[in-house]
Amino acid sequence: MGEQVRPSSITEERASFYGALALAFGSPNERSLKKTLALICKGKKKPDFFWPALRGGIESLEASIKVLEGDSAILSLRAEYNRLFVGPAGLPTPPYESVYREEWRVMGESTLDVTRHYEEAGFHLSPSFRDLPDHVAAELEFMALLCEEEGEAWHKDDLFQAAKLISREETFLKDHLVRWIPNFTSKILSSTDFPFYRALASLLRDYVLLDLDCVRGLRRVLKAEEFALRVKEETRDGA
Repeated sequence: MGEQVRPSSITEERASFYGALALAFGSPNERSLKKTLALICKGKKKPDFFWPALRGGIESLEASIKVLEGDSAILSLRAEYNRLFVGPAGLPTPPYESVYREEWRVMGESTLDVTRHYEEAGFHLSPSFRDLPDHVAAELEFMALLCEEEGEAWHKDDLFQAAKLISREETFLKDHLVRWIPNFTSKILSSTDFPFYRALASLLRDYVLLDLDCVRGLRRVLKAEEFALRVKEETRDGA
């Protein structure tokens, strides 16, 4: 991590990236694609920690969105989205965690644990979201919220709250996202020739694994900040 990069800046970029990925796994339209492109490309020119590792994936997704011009292209992409993730025919790539962890079962134990994480963090799915709680878009939106709240904690120098949120993020990544996203994205890559969904799958896979390392790095930064604060307080008390 570069010395000049503040933890709040890192976490805000993470929130933006998770939000973009969540949006990309919704039903596509021209507006959502433009917003996804803007959010994902936002940090491409910044020197932050893992952006260089994601540059190729970001550029592939960017290129796949830019060629989607006209209503027919959007309609074709939407048809592919429905084929992959919605139905009504049998889904080649169901977007639910429990399917990949519990032998293609929906609403399993892993789903219940996802719901528990949401409740403990005070996260509520939007009333307009009419799908299962372990849908990939919901889990990514949850991570976006945690990152937003962590960014606010860093801005307020609230190290206790930052530590609490970093712990939530690390646990959710380890217990959920990292345990099923690789299999999910592999299914996408073997099930579609659409450049957009191939680029999206590769980027999601790489990002989730890199973000777990990033969260662990933030934990080390937090410990250094806490140590510096203790030294400052002890120096002031001894003066």
